Amino acid sequence: MTTTKPKVLLTGANGFVAAHVLQQLIQANYHITGTVRTEEKAALCRSFNPEYEGKARFIVLPDFTKQESWNQIFQETEYDYVIHTAAPLMSEENTDFDRHYLEPNVLGNLGMLNAVSEFGKNVKHVSITSSICTVGIFDPAKGVVTGKRFTAEDWNSTTEDMARKAKSAFINYCVAKTSAEKAVWEYVKTKNPHFSVSVMIPSPIMGPCIQPITSLSKTTLKTDVLYPLFNGTFNEIPPSYFSEYIDVRDVAHAHINALINPAASNQRIILSTTGYSARSAVQIMEKHFPIELRGRLPADNGAEDKPPVDIDSEAGRVLLGGYTSLEECTVPAVRRLLELEGVFGRGGTDGEVKVGSYLEEISTGKRDAVSAS
Repeated sequence: MTTTKPKVLLTGANGFVAAHVLQQLIQANYHITGTVRTEEKAALCRSFNPEYEGKARFIVLPDFTKQESWNQIFQETEYDYVIHTAAPLMSEENTDFDRHYLEPNVLGNLGMLNAVSEFGKNVKHVSITSSICTVGIFDPAKGVVTGKRFTAEDWNSTTEDMARKAKSAFINYCVAKTSAEKAVWEYVKTKNPHFSVSVMIPSPIMGPCIQPITSLSKTTLKTDVLYPLFNGTFNEIPPSYFSEYIDVRDVAHAHINALINPAASNQRIILSTTGYSARSAVQIMEKHFPIELRGRLPADNGAEDKPPVDIDSEAGRVLLGGYTSLEECTVPAVRRLLELEGVFGRGGTDGEVKVGSYLEEISTGKRDAVSAS
């Protein structure tokens, strides 16, 4: 007897997280349609992974703020599930809060949900990627919040007006992600759709990159916390201002588990584990890559790290069955980066400097809380 494979729409299929979702979906025998922004990116996905032929197809969704584009996708094909990872990344080049961050995030979420409600009658569950910044950790409106436990009941309190006045890429990103996620839950509350929703809230995502790339200088690797530790950005190990992280493969696994796990229905699920520090990462690199990284790792000057933030991520742990350790996360990530250097040469040395500087400022009280006045 032939069993029809469940059909999944995966948005932003050429992204860091989505590439792992795609790989795991294929391994789990789903049939996948992945959206990308351009035909060029679709061609890259096909050429980088020819083994996906017949198992995944790629379609172009050039503007996910357009409702008609979402409608067409669900009018043309019936799906059983949706995993929505497509969203703008933080960028110093994108300076307009509304145009570059708020509208793409909010309208992307709502456009997808509207289309599923009207045309995706077979869709049972939608899983969406959000961010740990939505729960108010490093809340720009409050500065550093200590002495409390962050849970899925918490929200970033910085308003959209505050973000417009602050003119900060980091604040733009945090506030837009918060507004976009709130729009999802308001939709679920008021529309009572025929499908359930889960939102994954990951801490900073680490791990091996398997998405199609053409340069180490033009990818999201510039925001990776590991690569700056051996690409020349730092002469000394920098202090760590945030000890929480999540392996990208755990994020992908959580998305897929949520599709069929009733416990994930209409839930915010924090994905986070503690234990990251630049010093620990460097020690792991020294242990596993003593020859490859000889002379490339920063010296240990004894800089103090900030203590861990208390985050309730038990729901994510249960959904996954446990989190990937820092060593298990770091080793394949570094190995992949070294492979990519062999193809493209070394990437730039800007690394995490801009975001890291912001976290340092609010961690040490050098930056005042953002206000609406």
